[in-house]
Amino acid sequence: MQNTMTQDALSERKFDLADLVSSLVSLNSPSRAVDQVIEAMLGGDAARSEIAPISVLGNKWLYSETPYYTRDMKSVEGLAARRGVTFSTEKATAGFSATASMPKTGQRRTASSSLATAAAIAAIASLSYGV
Repeated sequence: MQNTMTQDALSERKFDLADLVSSLVSLNSPSRAVDQVIEAMLGGDAARSEIAPISVLGNKWLYSETPYYTRDMKSVEGLAARRGVTFSTEKATAGFSATASMPKTGQRRTASSSLATAAAIAAIASLSYGV
């Protein structure tokens, strides 16, 4: 019974793009849990502006297939290509700064994190949803 109540509580809570961006900019090391959330929100054909944590937990069987977004810049490059976004990263005083651009619209967003990959994904997510 306890497990059912926990799953019900998780299915009611929503995790949105602002939560994802906040998680990314505060990362100090790669995180497979955050990789799972990135995949759930941005990895598919259509990006999702919010998810229920239960949907990420439900995809644990795909864990080994989820790209290492927060560890591997090649995975971030693939994500950007799927979203139609270009990005660049540079070393900043405290970590890295990334700028993502949408060539079709000319929009740009910048984000910073101690990880170059996390900064790039945060900028991509911010650009995609205007966070």
